[in-house]
Amino acid sequence: MSARTIDVIDVTKVFEVKTYGGTVFGSREHPASFVAPLVSELLGRRVEMRKIYALRDVTFRVREGSIFCILGPNGAGKTTLLRIICGITPPTRGEVYVFGRDLFANPEYIPRTVTLLKPNMYKFALSDALTVRDNLVRYAELHGYSKDDVDRLLEFFGLREYENVKVAILSSGMKRRLDFILSFLRGTPVMLMDEPTSMLSPESTLMIHRCLREVFVRGEGRTILYATHLLRYIDELADEVMILDRGRVVEVGEPSALVRKYGLRDVIEVELRAASPEDLGRALEKLVEAGDLELLEKRAVGEGVYALKLLSSDTRGSFPRIIEVLHGLFGFKILRTSVREPTVEDVYMKVIGGGSRREA
Repeated sequence: MSARTIDVIDVTKVFEVKTYGGTVFGSREHPASFVAPLVSELLGRRVEMRKIYALRDVTFRVREGSIFCILGPNGAGKTTLLRIICGITPPTRGEVYVFGRDLFANPEYIPRTVTLLKPNMYKFALSDALTVRDNLVRYAELHGYSKDDVDRLLEFFGLREYENVKVAILSSGMKRRLDFILSFLRGTPVMLMDEPTSMLSPESTLMIHRCLREVFVRGEGRTILYATHLLRYIDELADEVMILDRGRVVEVGEPSALVRKYGLRDVIEVELRAASPEDLGRALEKLVEAGDLELLEKRAVGEGVYALKLLSSDTRGSFPRIIEVLHGLFGFKILRTSVREPTVEDVYMKVIGGGSRREA
């Protein structure tokens, strides 16, 4: 059994914000908070303090040398949790242990143990006037790595052909790859990554995931906490996932185990053109009334075009009825259909669902 790297125990984080007549102005440290009393006086509104729970009793453990993905919508508390684990934000209550040490009782231990991958790290560590390779060699030598290590990383991250190019003229996607290389060269055994592949193409995302698995984990035994709301390819990346919603842990486990736990069946995906959202709603009510289909997700992907995900207990029998109801009965144009096995994304949609959510 793998040793535990991280233990998070009953962590809760509460932020206090000022409100004036029900309007939230921000935390005590909010840059605009100094004008809030003036606004309150002018409008005759009473000053009140309101508590917002970013995290509630969060508990989980992470195995050494694994990739632990934290999934959740915007406002779920993912960023707050990572900031607590790397020591930037203290919890209101709860404990965090890394390799058995209490992080908040040993703050000097954090920089040697934990790296938080932040967007545009390269801006603070590299010189725009130097080439990619010269920059990385200087940074590597500061952290005990060699020129050979730099060459290997440039190869893995697809930057070898740009090694003699100045950093200033790289594309944003290439600069993002530099962020990953810099985080690796920091040399800490624990890596925290907050939405690390946002704004990257699917091809770049897959390349980054491969590097995380082969270079960071298999090559160096690093432990990665990877927080995201982008669920594509997570089944192949994650050893374990945790689903957060409104600051609470909803599920924790291996992707395949969660799929089995919820007994998910085949997923039928349909893309169609409907006359109106109301017509589509009535069609879906008709479609699921027999009980062999369950609507997992409905979203607009264009003007009058919708993508559906349906769980089916009888794929062979469900397909004809889907066509009969959507096309034959309601006259929708079916643009595309497909069937696939369920993934952790389907688990996520089942337990989280849709709806608007607050930011945290």
